[in-house]
Amino acid sequence: MADVRAEVQGLAELRKKLRSAGPELAARALEKALQAGGAVIEKAMRARTPVKEGTLVADLHTTVEMAPNGTAGRALIGFGKEGHKARWVEFGHRQVAHGTAEKGRREIGHVPAHPFMRPAFEESQAEAKDAVAKELGNGLKEIK
Repeated sequence: MADVRAEVQGLAELRKKLRSAGPELAARALEKALQAGGAVIEKAMRARTPVKEGTLVADLHTTVEMAPNGTAGRALIGFGKEGHKARWVEFGHRQVAHGTAEKGRREIGHVPAHPFMRPAFEESQAEAKDAVAKELGNGLKEIK
């Protein structure tokens, strides 16, 4: 899974409000916001994922990891156990025939790259940022 970071401007005062609101409420608001942003990117990725047997689409999921203090977190969008297949599709791969022990492996072809993860992220990142900001705003309204 590629490590992609996005920065949202104007978070200094938002962090201040979240910290003053109490750790549990702030963590819950942030977790919901990260889930909302991750859902946007997951939806875009699901739409672009090539379907042959359906195993990649079935394994696509979003996980939110929160820092122990609740003031930071990240949304991970990925393919779980099928991640290696997603990387093969995204970046291309060699086709290798398995021979006998003395002959070893031999390359019989190459499957070209079919990027779908990066384009899905790029097309949805602005919408994901908006979803995070909107959900954080809703969380702040609950805190007040």
